[in-house]
Amino acid sequence: MYEASAPAASAAGHESDDCAPLGQLPLKHISGPALAGLVQLRDQVHEHASQAAAGGDLAASQQALQSAEEFTAALADMTAQLAQVAEAAQAVAVEKAEADEYARLKARRSVLRRLDEEDAEADERLTQAVVPQLLGEVPDDDGGYRVDGLIVADAVTLVWAQAKTGKTTLLVNLMRSLTTGAKFLGAYPCQPVAEGRRVGLLSYEMNGGQLRHWAEDHGVDTSRVAVWNLRGMPNPLRTEHSRKLLGKELAAAGVEVLLIDTYARAALSPDENDNPAATAWFKMIGELTAEARVTDVLVTHHAGWNGGRLRGASALQDFPDVLLGLTRDEQTGRRFLEATGRFNGADEGLTPTELEFDPVTRTLTLTGLSKAEAKAHALAEEKADKELAAFLQLQSRAELLAAALSGQQLSQTKAFGQLKAQGTSVRKDDQATVVAFAVEHYGVQVTGAGGPGSGGPKWLSRPVDTTDQSHQSGPVP
Repeated sequence: MYEASAPAASAAGHESDDCAPLGQLPLKHISGPALAGLVQLRDQVHEHASQAAAGGDLAASQQALQSAEEFTAALADMTAQLAQVAEAAQAVAVEKAEADEYARLKARRSVLRRLDEEDAEADERLTQAVVPQLLGEVPDDDGGYRVDGLIVADAVTLVWAQAKTGKTTLLVNLMRSLTTGAKFLGAYPCQPVAEGRRVGLLSYEMNGGQLRHWAEDHGVDTSRVAVWNLRGMPNPLRTEHSRKLLGKELAAAGVEVLLIDTYARAALSPDENDNPAATAWFKMIGELTAEARVTDVLVTHHAGWNGGRLRGASALQDFPDVLLGLTRDEQTGRRFLEATGRFNGADEGLTPTELEFDPVTRTLTLTGLSKAEAKAHALAEEKADKELAAFLQLQSRAELLAAALSGQQLSQTKAFGQLKAQGTSVRKDDQATVVAFAVEHYGVQVTGAGGPGSGGPKWLSRPVDTTDQSHQSGPVP
C-alpha cells in the first residue's frame, strides 16, 4: 500500500474541485515509488469493483470501497505535495526576479550618480571660468591673432577645400610658421608656439612618412611637431575613456595648437549633415583641448560637390570662429584662398586671392591677385606662350631654309621639298612668311617674276660669305 510522506487528508475534508485529474498532474515532480503506489491502488480498486459486480459479494464491495477511499486519500496527498512544490518554485522565481530588478536599479542609480557628478564638475568649471560682468566693465581685449588678420588666437578655425587643392600642403606651410615664426604664405606675420610647446597633428588621412618628407622639404622644425598617425587606426575621440587618454598625451607633449585632418575621419557620426552631432563634436573638442591646455584648434574638411562651399551640416559653418576656403579655377588650374569669420577690430577677412605653389619647397605664396585678375593674367601668359612658340617655330624653319640654300639657288618649291625630306614640313600658306623671315634675318635672296611676295615663280638663294648667319642664334623675339 502507498505510504504518504506527509499526513494524509481525509476524504471528507478534501475539496474534490481543487484536485486536478491524474492525467493532468505534473508527474515529473512525483518520485518513482510514489507513482508505483498510486498505480497499485488504482489496480486494486478495479479488481475489487469487478469482483463485487460479478458475484454480488458484500465483502468484495467493501474492499472495493476501502481501496477507492485509500486511492482518493493518496491522490489528495500527492496533489497537496505538488502544490507545495509549485508554491516553492514560484517563490524562487519571484526572489530571482526581485534580485535581478534590484541589481538593475542599483546599476542605473550608480550610472545616474556618475552623470550627476560629471555635470557637477562641468558646472563647477563653468562657474570658475565664467564670471558675470556688466557689459560696460568688460575689458577691451580682442584676444589677438595667431596669424595676423587671418587666424584668430584662442579660437577654432575650419579649413575647407576642394579635392586635391592642397589642404595638407596648407597645413604644412602653417606648421612651418608656427614652429619657426616665418610669415604665413609669405604675407602674414605669425605668432609661433611658445618655447617648450608644440604643434599637435591628428593625421587621419596622410601616410606618416610622406608627411615627414613634405615637412622637411618645406623647412618645418619637426622637433616641435607631435603627430598622431591615425590612418587606418581606431579613432581616439570615439569614447570618453579614449578621449581622456588622448588629452593626457596632448598635455604631456605640450601641445599648444592642435590640427585635425580631417573632420570627416575624426567625426563620431557617420552623417555629415547631422547638425546636433556636429555641434556636440565641436563642444567635445573644446572640452578635450581645455583639459589638455591646448589654446588653438584648426580642423580641415572637404568642400561640397560644386567646390564653392564646405559640405555637410550648417553647424560646421556656424561653430568655428574662422573659415578658410581653398578653391581651384577649373579653366586655369590656379588656386585661391579666402577667409571669413569673427575677426578682430576692422579686419574683414580675405576675398578669394591667388596662391602660387613651388613644388620643390612645397611653398604656398599669396600673390595678391583676385580671381578675375589671376584669370586675366593666366590668359595673357597663355597668349604670350603661344606667340613665343609660333615665333620660335618660324625662326627655326627660316634657319633651316637658309642652311638648305647655302651656296646654291633653288626654286621655292624644291627648297621646301628638301626641308620636308629632312623632316620639317611647312604648309604652303606659311611658306611666304618663312621666306620673308629668312630674307630679313639670314641673307636669303629671292629672284624671279615679281620678286619677293609676287605670285610668279620664285628662285631662292643664299650667297656664301665669311659670316654664316645660319649658325647664329637668330633674332630675339
